Amino acid sequence: MKKTFKKLMAALLAVALLCAMAVPAFADEGAAAGSGTGSTGSITINNARANAVYKAYKMFDVISSKTENGETTYVYKVDSAWETFFKNGTGKDYITVDAHGQPTWNTDKNSTNKSDDLESFAEAALSYASTSSISPTGTGKTSGTDGSEVAVTINNLPLGYYVIDTSVGALCSLGTVGGNNATIEEKNSIPTIKKTIDIDKTTNDAAIGDTVNYTVTINAKKGATDYELVDTMTKGLTFKQNSLTVKVNDVPIASSSYELTVDSAASDGSVTFHVKFNQTYLDTLTSDTTIVVSYQAEVNKDALIYSSANTNTAKLKYGNTSTVESQTTTYSYKFDLVKTDNANKLLTGAKFVLHKTATDSNDLVSFIKVSANNYRVADSTELGSAITEIVVENKGAVTISGLNKDSYWLEETKAPDGYNLLLNRQIVDMTQSSNYTATVTSDTYTKDGVQVINNAGATLPSTGGMGTTLFYVIGGGLMVAAVVLLVTKKRMENK
Repeated sequence: MKKTFKKLMAALLAVALLCAMAVPAFADEGAAAGSGTGSTGSITINNARANAVYKAYKMFDVISSKTENGETTYVYKVDSAWETFFKNGTGKDYITVDAHGQPTWNTDKNSTNKSDDLESFAEAALSYASTSSISPTGTGKTSGTDGSEVAVTINNLPLGYYVIDTSVGALCSLGTVGGNNATIEEKNSIPTIKKTIDIDKTTNDAAIGDTVNYTVTINAKKGATDYELVDTMTKGLTFKQNSLTVKVNDVPIASSSYELTVDSAASDGSVTFHVKFNQTYLDTLTSDTTIVVSYQAEVNKDALIYSSANTNTAKLKYGNTSTVESQTTTYSYKFDLVKTDNANKLLTGAKFVLHKTATDSNDLVSFIKVSANNYRVADSTELGSAITEIVVENKGAVTISGLNKDSYWLEETKAPDGYNLLLNRQIVDMTQSSNYTATVTSDTYTKDGVQVINNAGATLPSTGGMGTTLFYVIGGGLMVAAVVLLVTKKRMENK
């Protein structure tokens, strides 16, 4: 019988070595194999994932062992908690347990693709453990930074044949704890996530009302479990729910493969949405698969203005506890408009419109008046009540916010009383690194911002007053001269 079991376990170990995705636990060659019910060992998981839980379930007890020519064989007996699984459950399709509780690996399940057999067997065993409320024989937990690799040891394990579950993926291990220490390698790969704007950027500039295009690229792994994309947008970004698409190889996957939910706004105004992938879909991933999630958001009226950023953070939850994340930032801008004469004295009463081009007349920027001398760009929900004219009501800087990092043109529609209207549009080049926050003291402009200068009106020559009097004097003189001439003429005739 021992000879039979020696052949059996040699075959099982060979299968485990050929299993690329099921992780074989093996006895440390330097440790003597224990025997008897009083012996214990441990399992060390190398390359364990941070913030993960590892559970070891003992399916068979090791009754005895023998090491010969560097090869250890074991005699097993089924654990009482697993008798139903092997006698009446899925386990009997893989392992036959005889009347003495001793196992034999079924040759009809020992197919050409041995890794598939072991993988499906381990999955069936863990499913049984869950549905039958079997407690793990031992548990190991890791901490550390998400995405990192650590080591963890599960101690004080009775000698036996174990299936080991991991919270980070569906790929599990099978193997024997037969000495003081066994070592396995974690084979569940850490997925990756990359979030970009317009395909290749992580930072962009946008005006209030602009639409931002996001792309999240997920490198999904075989054995993926509990994949969930969690995206949080700050108060200044409005998620466009109907814009979301999920594609593999540029082909949309079935909508039944995932579920989209949107949370209510948090106390800080941020909104989080979730894309939860169904496990039935994840189970179809037999190799690394690139999943591309695309969606849009509008920069809204609550957008933060430079140098504060409107952030968008995407996290991928995987397994039960682990996450990886990626973040993008969107900036909006402002400038201060200062109206002065040519001596830098502040003026009031001027009116302006802001153009997106140098010559077009139908390209006006729409604004919401926040307060006197304070305007911001209107978002899509405010266009019905928006205005286009900016009024310099008080002496000082007029703040215009919510702009893209672009070039704009100011056109004066009304000059201050007593000053000439500007003939041409004045460029405001937001692409420069200038300081667009103006400094004014008392009624005088000092520096920075955007200064617009008006010249006082000219004084032209007048024909009133003195000119009219002169005409009266000349006319009166001519009349007197005529009277004198007439009198002189009559006197000469009388002589």
